[in-house]
Amino acid sequence: MDMGSVNYYEILGILPQATKPEIKAAYYKISKELHPDKIPLDTPELARSILEEKYKKITEAYSCLIDPDQRREYDQQIDTEQHDNYRSDHSGQDNTYYQDDNSEVWFDENQIRWAAENLKFQLAHIEREAEQRYTYQINLIEQELLTAVKQINYQGSIDALQSIVDKRQSITNGIIWFIVGFIVLCIGNYLLGLLGVILTFIGFLKIIYGIQMSLNRNNKILKAKRLHREFIYKQEKYLQKKNEEILKAKNQIKSRIQQFRAIPISTITRDFFRSLSSEDQLLLLVAIHENKSQLNTEEQEMVQVALGIGAAAVLLGLMGLMGL
Repeated sequence: MDMGSVNYYEILGILPQATKPEIKAAYYKISKELHPDKIPLDTPELARSILEEKYKKITEAYSCLIDPDQRREYDQQIDTEQHDNYRSDHSGQDNTYYQDDNSEVWFDENQIRWAAENLKFQLAHIEREAEQRYTYQINLIEQELLTAVKQINYQGSIDALQSIVDKRQSITNGIIWFIVGFIVLCIGNYLLGLLGVILTFIGFLKIIYGIQMSLNRNNKILKAKRLHREFIYKQEKYLQKKNEEILKAKNQIKSRIQQFRAIPISTITRDFFRSLSSEDQLLLLVAIHENKSQLNTEEQEMVQVALGIGAAAVLLGLMGLMGL
């Protein structure tokens, strides 16, 4: 399977962690819209064939993901192909090694670069998953909101939904208008008296409108308003949560760098450096680079000899690549 051209999760618009009921719900929703029987008879042949092919892909995706064994095998294949595609961008390159005075290899630049890009890939993956997860949850609320709006035949902007007058608001506003109009009417001036009559009449109409509004319609209006407030709140909340997840992931990397910064330069040996993973080697190099201004001349010379004179230039590029 070519992962570059098909992704069953993307086809169904669900997350890789989707449950069986979520898979079914997504499939039924999409298939209901794209089923061949739903295609209008006057649809051009080319458009019809495209829609039918898309429907086949949806059915294929559902058949695979709804079956536990097929889904497990598919997920494994996704992981393998994504990893191979990622590593293939770095194959065929000559490895560059930094050496000490004894010409012994300390680190492989390509491996360090790969570690930096892998960290960047992980951060992007976390951001993408958070975006998909929270967008999916927001869309569920939005669909419920749009259904509620449709039930009250509201044609205006969603942002102005709170301005719709419900039963209680109409009666309250009507009483206020009626009282103000009555007060103006009692002043006695002809023009003010005329204005008072108009205000009193408007208030009376608002009260009548509120009284005659059916309880069923009023409940639908209140529900639409409640869903709109919830939609706005969840949008802000999910955006904040997404940013917190990304920040947490970055802070974990920065925390690891801080741990390496606490290690005295004189205690860093060649064997210790080689015992680290490529990712930790990268973070150690970043920590050393950040500590550079605090090192004495002897320590700076030791770092330059041990890690290579090109290490600092490499680090500057890697740090930018990581986006930290």
